[in-house]
Amino acid sequence: MEFKRWTPRDNDEEDSPLICYLRNINSLSQLRCFFDKAKLINFGESDLEGYVKGIFRTLFINKGVDIYNSNPTLFNQYNRPNGQSIQNSTHFQELVNSSTFLVKYPIFNFIQVK
Repeated sequence: MEFKRWTPRDNDEEDSPLICYLRNINSLSQLRCFFDKAKLINFGESDLEGYVKGIFRTLFINKGVDIYNSNPTLFNQYNRPNGQSIQNSTHFQELVNSSTFLVKYPIFNFIQVK
């Protein structure tokens, strides 16, 4: 288990660590991001895992095309809000911009706070 440093920020990085990780895996089940609970307590949130997943949700909304294009086959298992499969970045954007794309969405299962 490896804990990474993380702080929320607004700058627009060309290749985020997440995108680099996504390029090098075959399934989202291979991705695990652990966040140190003791370091996150300073953010004053009661649901730390929900807080981190919310930050990632925003990242998916803002960088959805880049995230999808980093490894499209990872996201084909998910469906758009109309029930049809995701087959391109436009379809992925439909999902991430939908009201059903919440922090409890299975795509965020790779995030854990310990």
